[in-house]
Amino acid sequence: DAARRWYLAAAEGEPSGIRRGELWLAAAGQAERAGDPAEADRLRVRAVTREPAAAAHLVLDPAIRARMRRPALDAARALLAAGRAPDAEPFATAAMESGAAQGDRVKDAHVLRAEIRAVLGDRAGAEADYAAFLARWPADPRTAEIVYDRARLALRFQDGAAARSRLQNFLARFPGDRRASAALYLIADSYQDDRGLDPGHADRAIEVFDRVAREHPGSTFADRAYMRAAHLSFALGRVAEAERRYAAYRGSQSAREARYWRARALERRGDGAAARGTLSGLAAGDDYYALLSRDRLRGRPGAVVLDPGTGGPGPASPYRGAGAEVLADPAGRTAAALLAFGEREYAGAELERAASRLGGDRARLEAWAIALAGWGFPGVTLQIGVRLGGERHPLAYPVGFATAVDLEARAHGLDPWYVLALIRQESLYDADVVSPADARGLMQILPATGREIADSLGWGEFDERDLFDPAVNLHFGARYLEDQLARFDGFWPAVLAAYNGGPHVVALWWDFPERTQDPELWVERIPYRETRDYVKKIAAQRARYRSLHAPSAASR
Repeated sequence: DAARRWYLAAAEGEPSGIRRGELWLAAAGQAERAGDPAEADRLRVRAVTREPAAAAHLVLDPAIRARMRRPALDAARALLAAGRAPDAEPFATAAMESGAAQGDRVKDAHVLRAEIRAVLGDRAGAEADYAAFLARWPADPRTAEIVYDRARLALRFQDGAAARSRLQNFLARFPGDRRASAALYLIADSYQDDRGLDPGHADRAIEVFDRVAREHPGSTFADRAYMRAAHLSFALGRVAEAERRYAAYRGSQSAREARYWRARALERRGDGAAARGTLSGLAAGDDYYALLSRDRLRGRPGAVVLDPGTGGPGPASPYRGAGAEVLADPAGRTAAALLAFGEREYAGAELERAASRLGGDRARLEAWAIALAGWGFPGVTLQIGVRLGGERHPLAYPVGFATAVDLEARAHGLDPWYVLALIRQESLYDADVVSPADARGLMQILPATGREIADSLGWGEFDERDLFDPAVNLHFGARYLEDQLARFDGFWPAVLAAYNGGPHVVALWWDFPERTQDPELWVERIPYRETRDYVKKIAAQRARYRSLHAPSAASR
């Protein structure tokens, strides 16, 4: 019983993720061994319901599923959430056909099976399930949701004409629905996707983007719709129209983006003086648009986006020999002793506590920050750097694990500054961090991805806990980046987008004409805001690393 309580306490200290589910299952095992099967099953139900990635496999065992009393619909939900759509489909079918499933549960089963079939690539099956729902329950409160989801199903299978027709039908039937702005935006986006099929689609896309901005000014899509219309005008060569649109932008979210692209339009129109004036105003700072502006002013337009990232000499640790200041502190000596015994986690905790007590003595804080990076705790160095001067302080960009980063970058043909920027963005140099999606370690690798990489490398037995080892995590992350570089022809914006959003969706964006027409426009066209911002942040952080640490690098 003590072991069960320990596992439960440990689970309470975990953020949501596979690890928490594993601890609940371990507690269930202890309860089973202690002769309390009811408690064991209660804990298994908790794990399956709240952390299906860790526990959904249990529902595949008929005996355990019967003990947990999980109906087929719940089993299907858990398996789909765990990424096991092929296993989920039979349970969804059973729920639809079961006489025990009544009311909302049988409706839920229709919708769930449609979702499962869409994941499996079975468009006809998903269409049939949505159609059956609409035919059987035409007045159901979820009708609008189903009509909208059926339209998005066509988009998923790149059937733009069907998607636009269905979205227009959705807007006609449910004009006040909360998804109306999203539906309009998707219509415009689909027209732009299909403009190669019909030259008139580009004008229709701009027209509908303008409708989103005009009719739904407070929506999450309004700002992007405005910029998409301006960017498409620029891509079509309508430079005067694009310049007018950029100049008329009055929001805050995309203000620097609009100013940069107005400069591009002015430059294209032959007004070099006005373009340089705007670019000079943007060039101060370290963000993405500052980098783009400086490159244009220096006569190397697009260098940020088109740089192949071979990187030159890799990072060398600037922290060798540091540490006397830390060793003079009792906490530092305690941490050194813990490190000598291999207790890295406890040593790090001791050093973090000690650093938090340093007060406002800047010289001492800097000495500690440098020493801690040299001791292998660059995450604490970063924290101190931000404390000393925010994101622009040099210590906020530590060169952590320099030798390993340099070796992995050389072995896999990578730019080491991109690797450092990725580590900083993904984990803030915390080798033990776990994301809500269960990505782990320095480069935030998912266990499933780690397993795939291990198999491709011919590793023997892969343990998910290996991803907390900085050397393993760096090796796997470097291999993944190498694979994406090969897949996307060395085009780093696509590689970074794949790292954040997944290579399968980036493969769909790869054929956007902007990539070959104007790669900077391709970045602006990335559909997911999180991924678009991620690419820009990594480019900016990479430039900051190079300016601070690259041997004889020119300041960017």
